[in-house]
Amino acid sequence: MICLTGDVHHMSLCTKEARYLDRTVHWVQRVGLDYVKRKVVEDSASRKALYERLLYALQGYADPWRERAQGEAAHEFEQITLHPRKTVTGAGKDERNDRVAEGLSA
Repeated sequence: MICLTGDVHHMSLCTKEARYLDRTVHWVQRVGLDYVKRKVVEDSASRKALYERLLYALQGYADPWRERAQGEAAHEFEQITLHPRKTVTGAGKDERNDRVAEGLSA
C-alpha cells in the first residue's frame, strides 16, 4: 500500500510542478529522485497537501469503466474460466498431429 500511495502522491507532485506535457521520467531526472522522496515520503505535511489536492481534482469524476461494467455492457466484464488443454499421448499421437497440421495448412 505504501508503494501505491507513494506513486499517487508522486504523480500529484509531478502534475503540480512539472512543465506542461512534460513526461514524468524527464521531470524526475530534472529535479532528482531525492527531491521526490523528500516531498512524498519524508515530508508528511507535503504528502497530506498532495493527497488533498488530488481529492479536490477528482471531485465529480465518474469512472467510465465502472459505468460500462455496471451498464448494459456488463456481460463484457464477466470472468472467463480457462480449462486445461488436453494432450494426446500414446498410440496414434503422430497420426493425430499430422491430421491437425493438414487441417491448418488447408
